[in-house]
Amino acid sequence: MYKPRLHRCWPVVFGAAVLAMLLSSSPAEALTLTNRSIEISTAQPSATATHTFQFFLPSTTTLGSIVFLYCENSPLIDETCTPPPGLDVLSASLNGQTGNTGFSFDGASSTANKLVIARTPAAASVITSNYNFGGIVNPSTAGSTEFVRITTYASADGSGSFTDNGTVAFATLSPFSVGAN
Repeated sequence: MYKPRLHRCWPVVFGAAVLAMLLSSSPAEALTLTNRSIEISTAQPSATATHTFQFFLPSTTTLGSIVFLYCENSPLIDETCTPPPGLDVLSASLNGQTGNTGFSFDGASSTANKLVIARTPAAASVITSNYNFGGIVNPSTAGSTEFVRITTYASADGSGSFTDNGTVAFATLSPFSVGAN
């Protein structure tokens, strides 16, 4: 008698598990941007610099915007972001792009530490993409490490749940000179 009851409960438990997976909307399904890098034209604090990002997009999901969020406290996507002092990306210009293209700077969705680029939402290509930005004012603190959280979105303004993500880091350094005697 015990065995038939257990047999009848199994479909209910299985159904509940499947329903929980289908209703889950957390970014746990997000994929990681791989082969990530950032190259900066100068590491001098408060200098106007070029920041070039590269990463491999791992999925063909709809891509409408990419957000570059500069934080001084943590590389982790789910942590609160503390903006680096002195950083300003609002005057940035998108000077070049390869891979997933068609983006333009979205000044309405950007802030001093959040750079948003947008395009008409379309399927992403599984390919390495590069984005070159000019006119970024580096953080003002010498010797600091900054993290840039990169997230992709289906929306054209960086809103909603992110699709894929990854983080890169760079440092600002005091100017120095090298000489020989």
